[in-house]
Amino acid sequence: MTPMKSKSFAAAPEQVKVWKARLVETGPEVVLIRVPISSTSIDRDGDEFSTDGLESMLSALKTGKIPYFLDHGYTDTGVRNYGALDMIGAWLDGEIVDNVLYGTAFIEPGNWRGEELARKLEMGMPIGHSVGFGPIKGRDRPGGGQIFDEVSLWEVSAVGIPSNPDAVNSAAVQAVVKSLRVKAGLETDEMKRKTKEEGEEPKEEE
Repeated sequence: MTPMKSKSFAAAPEQVKVWKARLVETGPEVVLIRVPISSTSIDRDGDEFSTDGLESMLSALKTGKIPYFLDHGYTDTGVRNYGALDMIGAWLDGEIVDNVLYGTAFIEPGNWRGEELARKLEMGMPIGHSVGFGPIKGRDRPGGGQIFDEVSLWEVSAVGIPSNPDAVNSAAVQAVVKSLRVKAGLETDEMKRKTKEEGEEPKEEE
């Protein structure tokens, strides 16, 4: 499996938005966030995303199937607990503004860690976000580093200090994203049962 890479982005308070809304008319009220998650700027590893690289991540965000984690699954003891049940929500949408990729996510209703994160974001705490991805197309940067022109976005995490997980269980991740979407009113239990009965395994978005 392609090793996962991660790149972080530190957001300024004025770039962050937190609000509550119903994603569907009959669904529950959920917490939504909009934050910058990447850009075309050179990072401290000497790498960067091209505009095409940002577009490839934007397409993945718009599928509604990208999970939202904390710290790429690492605990405060340094042990990785990158489990499907550790998701705090999922990404719904995104846009690129001035070479910065913004993502919009919903927090799982009743998830206290996600709701605490949203509270801290709303207060203007210096919380960054980091994309976990597998490179598809890239090229060398003059002077060192890589330019990523196309990637497979696997997850986006809120981070204090960026981490670099090695892999992600795509099938398990997508099953839990579906469960989160049911909770938020975006899908029905019947749709969830149908997928299970048909034995369909969620596929990694390319």
